[in-house]
Amino acid sequence: MSKEQFGTAYRGLLRTVRAAYPQAWIFALGTFRGRFVPETEAAVRAAADGGDARVPFVDTTGRLAAGDLSDAVHPNDQGHRAIADRLAPVIAARIGGA
Repeated sequence: MSKEQFGTAYRGLLRTVRAAYPQAWIFALGTFRGRFVPETEAAVRAAADGGDARVPFVDTTGRLAAGDLSDAVHPNDQGHRAIADRLAPVIAARIGGA
């Protein structure tokens, strides 16, 4: 998949989720390996420029260590726990700790 294809698809995904859940927060995480991060950030900026203030980008740089992966890409149970532990406060800060 090219960067352009990813960007187009991700913008479409954000629009689809927003249409289904008009008031929801949508947390757009950068990929844990850093692939397509600029495209993800651009999709978030496009949503914000379109008036959607509930789509923050979440930087995931350095979130996972080698021991957090089941292979070179996918988080294992420990990795999912590491993601949740760091993402929970980000979400709580946006939704008021609810």
